[in-house]
Amino acid sequence: MGATSILCTSTLTVAVIAMLWIGLCLILRHTNFKRTGEPLDRNRNEEKARVDVIQYHNHAIYGAFEFYFTVTLSVLGGMAYIALRRDGTHAEASRMFLAAGGWILWGAALVFSSVIFMHQKSKIERWRYPFKYWEPLLWVEFPLIAIMFMIAAGVRWNLLPELVR
Repeated sequence: MGATSILCTSTLTVAVIAMLWIGLCLILRHTNFKRTGEPLDRNRNEEKARVDVIQYHNHAIYGAFEFYFTVTLSVLGGMAYIALRRDGTHAEASRMFLAAGGWILWGAALVFSSVIFMHQKSKIERWRYPFKYWEPLLWVEFPLIAIMFMIAAGVRWNLLPELVR
């Protein structure tokens, strides 16, 4: 497994996720703000309630990432156990379970990034001001989602080929 291969996989994954993230966030901006920058008037009532709901969604985003990290560690631990147990009796079943672990990581990344996006959507609905097109790359949600998919891509295309030899 070459360092160049890992770097290329990670860079490509982050680039694709960045384009998708910006596109989805621009759709949210379009549906929540007028062209003049004025917010549409839903979910923007009392200041204290608005701040509390945004804080709730922030905590939910971090909780989703923590749960993803727990799932990832569990799957990687199971994959390590299978890969290190080289008794040769169930080689084909071991390869199948290793491949399934890689796809489980993709599924977990997709599910938890969707959860994070939904919470971000609920936060944006309560914002008073629109954001610039490039600002979603600076929000904490983008690196969390990028990390999820970098792990999934790295395991699937860099680690698994080494393990199933």
